[in-house]
Amino acid sequence: MTVSNEKPAVILRLRPEEICHVLTYVWENYEGKQGKSYLPEPLNVSFLASSWKQLMESGSAVAFANFFQARPTGLLLGLVSPDLHTGKMQGIEYFWAGRSCLLLLDAFAEECRARNCHRIIVGLSKAIGPRAPALRRLYKMRGFVPETESFSKLI
Repeated sequence: MTVSNEKPAVILRLRPEEICHVLTYVWENYEGKQGKSYLPEPLNVSFLASSWKQLMESGSAVAFANFFQARPTGLLLGLVSPDLHTGKMQGIEYFWAGRSCLLLLDAFAEECRARNCHRIIVGLSKAIGPRAPALRRLYKMRGFVPETESFSKLI
């Protein structure tokens, strides 16, 4: 049996001023080429980061990151807002990338409970590529059920 001296990852809720650096670092260092190859268009990291910062400043978005040896290794971006049909609060996972992200999903769920959300919505897009079946199984194991289907058309 091998005993590791490595410390476990630390999960932090990011402040708005931290999102740009962390998102850029995680995207450049931990989202492998395979995952990026399934994106329909290249991700504009600087636009996403600056837009997400504004959403965080308004209170409608959160970001969680895990850190190992003071470096970010994973990131989850989530929205918290009222469901426009019911007025009830809901959490919507928007983006996750990097390593050891399940703990980030747990941190987001905890945030949603603290903000009295009645549901959490997670998604699955074409950008997942061949990892889609595994992600479907993971979501089902964590209590998520398919609820909607969306379609997209380039114009």
